[in-house]
Amino acid sequence: MPRTNQTWPLLLALAFLLTASCGDDDSATGPRDEELIGRWQFASTDLVDRILEKLIPFLQGLGATEEDIDATREEFLADTGAEGFFSPGYSVDLKADHTWDDSAGDTGTWRTSGDLLTMESDGEVPPMPFHYTASADRLTLALSSPDLLELMRSEGSLDEETETFLSLFFTPEDEFTIVMSRVE
Repeated sequence: MPRTNQTWPLLLALAFLLTASCGDDDSATGPRDEELIGRWQFASTDLVDRILEKLIPFLQGLGATEEDIDATREEFLADTGAEGFFSPGYSVDLKADHTWDDSAGDTGTWRTSGDLLTMESDGEVPPMPFHYTASADRLTLALSSPDLLELMRSEGSLDEETETFLSLFFTPEDEFTIVMSRVE
């Protein structure tokens, strides 16, 4: 004989818990959004190191001399900076009303969905979805290889040679990490 007498109380308790946790929330900012509100300053990125990890063996495979490789590395670092396309001191302010502005004078809106932080610019740059993790003092963003290419293309900083290189060595699943520190 089925045990329906024991199953019903369990189902009712589960239904109550689900109903109680799905109440109306009039706030526009969820708990995870609260972690993001504030000014964040660029701290580091793995972009330059990840590109150089691919570039140097590629050049060696082509038979480039150490002198040529050093010159290419220096040229790359001069073009991108050790910060990988970020200016030292770059910061972004994520506001409670889901708008943002940055130290470069750009503005836009932001939203989250799960572990995605999407920033939309008021300018020409397409929406940028970042996988993110946040703590009280650190925001880590991961940008996919295709999104990086799109960002560089929209900013006019992607020449054909760079696009070919990045497309050859990085798959769409590859992500580049950007670390930001909270500024008080």
